[in-house]
Amino acid sequence: MLCPRNQVSRAGFSLIELVIVMTIMALLVGVVAPVAGTLLNRESKKATLAEMRHYATAVELYFEDTAALPDEITDLLADNSVVGWAGPYLSGGVVDAGAGANDFEADAWRNAYRLTIAGDTWTLESRGANRAWGGADDLSVVVDVSSVRRRLSGERLAVINQAVLNYNAYWLVNDAGSGRPVALSDTWSAARTRLIATGYLSNASAYASDAWGSAFVRLGTLGPPDRFESPNY
Repeated sequence: MLCPRNQVSRAGFSLIELVIVMTIMALLVGVVAPVAGTLLNRESKKATLAEMRHYATAVELYFEDTAALPDEITDLLADNSVVGWAGPYLSGGVVDAGAGANDFEADAWRNAYRLTIAGDTWTLESRGANRAWGGADDLSVVVDVSSVRRRLSGERLAVINQAVLNYNAYWLVNDAGSGRPVALSDTWSAARTRLIATGYLSNASAYASDAWGSAFVRLGTLGPPDRFESPNY
């Protein structure tokens, strides 16, 4: 027995239905794609800035050990016979989705960083999401090691002036049993030599100068030196 036509179930979609479905999908893609792109760029920016700040910290540590700025990012990873190098100073890195490995010289958009060095300033830059220099989305991190120099010089002076204080408390009245007061020299190199010889100061080369490479100078002009300072403060 034949069923009425209106009771026959249809298989598949008509051409009009397919067109409607494809139109809806296109509209959804048009709405979702820009949102997805914005979210992806936002995450890429966060990852790149985090990495750049990580590099900034590594540069400061590198400078503390070597008294120099790294010429390349890879200098933070491998020892290039730099005196004082105690790295590696980096770990991790923005992941290269294509190669499946960490890449320290490129940002999250796979563009190479730009590094510039001017005096005490180390600057690392990324082109950002538009992959072109000079745009509003450029990213940068600046490391000025002059603040590190001041801190290191201050730390050295704290040790030096404590040694001077301890020396003066004893040697000005007990010079190797001679009974004659012996003051430290006004010149730091000679004063340092005596402090080392009498055991009041380590012979570490860091105490020979401040973090700018300048010899320390005595503070004041009256009487024996009882304190030294950096000429660069």
